[in-house]
Amino acid sequence: MKYATIRINKNDIQASELDSFINKIEHGQKKHIHLLLDFEDVEYVNSGRLGVLIRKHKDLNLEGGGLAFVNVCESLASIFYNSGMSRIIGIFNSVADYEKTLQRNDKK
Repeated sequence: MKYATIRINKNDIQASELDSFINKIEHGQKKHIHLLLDFEDVEYVNSGRLGVLIRKHKDLNLEGGGLAFVNVCESLASIFYNSGMSRIIGIFNSVADYEKTLQRNDKK
């Protein structure tokens, strides 16, 4: 199963960069229904970005795909867990873990 990896950086999270953040995800969404967002350089996501992530996940889910997160630091993981996002969007320790999950789901 193919997917796109999208690197999210600190600039994407700034309030003034909402359109850029959305466009980055939508660009990947045009080619793939599975998107892996790499948060390696991000320590915080505000509620506006959480809303965007949930909407994009729902859009992809309707097409049979979805979002997943990788390289999530402890503080960001706490935000995802406390907000309940981790119940609907997978958080992975590595790209290899994500790929294993995709392969298992592909066999079903």
